[in-house]
Amino acid sequence: MEDFNEIIKKGICIPIIPESGGDSREVHTLIHNNNKYILRKCGSQKTRDKYLETYKKFQKFDFLPRLLYIHGNNLLFEYIQGRDLLKTDAELTASKIGMITAITNSFQGDIDININNKFYKAINYLFNQKIINDNQKNKAVKIFENNKPKKIEIITEIKDLAHHNFRIGREIFLVDIDAIQPHLKGIGIAKAFLKWFRKPKERELFLQGYNEINDSSFWTPQYQKFAYLIYLILKLEKWHKLSTRKEDFQKHLNWFHLLLDNQLK
Repeated sequence: MEDFNEIIKKGICIPIIPESGGDSREVHTLIHNNNKYILRKCGSQKTRDKYLETYKKFQKFDFLPRLLYIHGNNLLFEYIQGRDLLKTDAELTASKIGMITAITNSFQGDIDININNKFYKAINYLFNQKIINDNQKNKAVKIFENNKPKKIEIITEIKDLAHHNFRIGREIFLVDIDAIQPHLKGIGIAKAFLKWFRKPKERELFLQGYNEINDSSFWTPQYQKFAYLIYLILKLEKWHKLSTRKEDFQKHLNWFHLLLDNQLK
């Protein structure tokens, strides 16, 4: 039997820098006796407990790497032999990713998020910072009010539904447990459709997979426009405040302009 306590103490830790640009230095590859593991060094017991709650909720569905050991605020996971998914894997993996998304979406969010307040706070910020003008602000508000559902649902989402958060080995695994968070229903799909599943065939396969587990009938053209708007507005506010990822900021601003002109697919 492996002595995981010894592995954590004597293993070589190599920080993993996410492709998306985040750098919490929380996730490491741990190497011991030529064996690889993933060590997540949580900053607090609260963070550790949040991950443990997420893991226990989804453990039985077998799309998360196995949790091997808990050492203080450190979580040791299995290393998935294989490779990270690529954007070019979109058609190959869309159905399975849709199924994983549908599983997470089957659970309600455990905190309340006021999307209405978040939208107006963000749109006013972008206007006050002169990133958008009065006409663009009014167009965005009109899209929000005309397309929002009668009931805005907060559910468990893969908020960062991106190829670099998945690995393919014996199966497809979601390797970033932190991507699972409560948020607007469909916010993960919005991101994936804008940045990963761009082609109609890929989106069709994704929704087919989703429908094997859950019901995607909420994802109408009207709701897609609403989810796109929320995703883009919140990203633009966040990235402008951080003054980072200027290239991504501009790309999302361009998508926002296309959305206002009803040209964003």
